Amino acid sequence: MDFTLTRKAIEAEKRYESEKVQTHLRAEAMVLGAGRENVDVLLSDCRVRITSVQVQSDRVIAEGEAVCQAAYKVGSETGARAANATAPVSCVFDIKGAMSGMRANVIAEADEVTARYENGHMVFDVYVSLTAHVASLVPVNVIIGSENADEIETAYEEIKSVKLAAENSGMHVLSQTVNLPAALDARYALMEWATITQLDHQKEVGGVRVNGNVLVETLISTGLNEKPVQLVRYRLPIDRFMEMPEWLTDNVQLDASVSSVKTNVNQAVMGEDATLLMEAEIDIRVSATGEDSARALVDAFSTGDIRIVPIKKTIDVCKSVSRITMTEPFRASVLLKDASESVGEVLAVKTRAVVGDVTSEGGRTTISGVVNTQVVYVSGNGESLKSENQDLPFEIEAACALDPNDNVKVSAVSPEGNALMSDRIEVKCMLSLTCDKRTDGEATIVEELSEEGENPRRKGVMIVWPNDFDTAWAIAKRYLTTVQNVENAMSVASSNQNPLVIRL
Repeated sequence: MDFTLTRKAIEAEKRYESEKVQTHLRAEAMVLGAGRENVDVLLSDCRVRITSVQVQSDRVIAEGEAVCQAAYKVGSETGARAANATAPVSCVFDIKGAMSGMRANVIAEADEVTARYENGHMVFDVYVSLTAHVASLVPVNVIIGSENADEIETAYEEIKSVKLAAENSGMHVLSQTVNLPAALDARYALMEWATITQLDHQKEVGGVRVNGNVLVETLISTGLNEKPVQLVRYRLPIDRFMEMPEWLTDNVQLDASVSSVKTNVNQAVMGEDATLLMEAEIDIRVSATGEDSARALVDAFSTGDIRIVPIKKTIDVCKSVSRITMTEPFRASVLLKDASESVGEVLAVKTRAVVGDVTSEGGRTTISGVVNTQVVYVSGNGESLKSENQDLPFEIEAACALDPNDNVKVSAVSPEGNALMSDRIEVKCMLSLTCDKRTDGEATIVEELSEEGENPRRKGVMIVWPNDFDTAWAIAKRYLTTVQNVENAMSVASSNQNPLVIRL
């Protein structure tokens, strides 16, 4: 049988099984002048940065560093000191099917950070979760038509494949100097951390403009006995143009992370205001999705003398990708562990959300976990700095079905604290949920049509009592007749309420 097939090339994005591992890091910093006195840790933090990702055969290698910091006080001192340390991060993910040249993304989150004094050193124990995602674009040739195939019945379906069409990333450095009131008597910066908030974009000629804020929080040592430390917050505005093809700017997703943040206090002289210099380095990535589509051949059979066998192939396709975002207020109480203590005034609050379980049922998803809450306060008698560190449970319900492999992330931003009672502190913050919801599926297409001997066709008149789920295509393929022939018989049978009479 002399027929010609018309083909079209599309790209299908295949996502390999992601892998999540947890690793333990240890970092140390010298603590000078402690001697035999007690060292009490007030706040601790760790920022993990992935600097290199390599894809090799069946594995992904990630390298980076963890930057640890802590504020502490020694003995009966009224003020606070700072300690900083770094530790290398290295992880190998075993992902079957991964190959060099594929696109990979590794996300790192600090789940637990503790700092303790040990033999003249500040020792940091950090548990880090790292998740690797690997994807590749697979070219697929689909059959979209045929010529000189009068005796071949064909069935087509629309195949859609959502894929990464364009991507642009860059480093953006933000800096700002602000005045600190002379009455604060600012001395130096103890710790700093930053959170990206209100990230958004607008289309412009040749790309998109990314806007948002970097909330920089700095714990400052002061010369005030009643407030030896003070938390200063300032928002650095983000304004960065990212080049993108204009025809893709309607399907843009933004990702940004803080690579580093530095603050420095220039002390005041002669009663003037001190200044706080802030510098944040952020990574911005803009990605746009596109869609390949084709009306592909999914089945075929012959009504002539030569038998036609369709050779089928199943391909993986991404049906949709969407960004899910929501915010929810969080409020809880931190109860002092020492019943003999009391709270005078809350000076600083730091929160970090850690996701535990992600459960989907009935089209809704429940995300549960804990908000690690660190509070620094002045004791009720106003004589010393104290701190509390507790994990407070949270639960968020999203009105859609989410998959834990979709990178469900919860951030606790803008925390506040006040002395609710003498023995407890009320903590409030906003929980921000983000998730890239991806829907994957399969499509079965005809890769080739093969001629295999004679076609065992029947001849004459066939009376058929179809089943409830029989279609015109299924009946035509069963008796090797044309679909039009069966549809004509169905039209007569439905009007006369008779079985199908098909002439073969």
